Amino acid sequence: MLLFIGPLLFVLLFYAAVRARQAGLSGTRVVLIVVVGSAGIVVLMFGILAWGFRDFG
Repeated sequence: MLLFIGPLLFVLLFYAAVRARQAGLSGTRVVLIVVVGSAGIVVLMFGILAWGFRDFG
C-alpha cells in the first residue's frame, strides 16, 4: 500500500506545482507548496506505517 500511495501522491504534488507555476503563481509560493506537501506526505506515510505495526510484537 505504501509503495503505491507514496509515489502517487508525490507525482500529484509535482503535477499540481507545475500547473500552479503555469497559472502564474510565484516560484517562492510553488516551492513552499512543494515543501509543505512533501512534509505532509512523509508524515502520512510514517503514520500509515506506524498504524500497520501497532499490534506487532
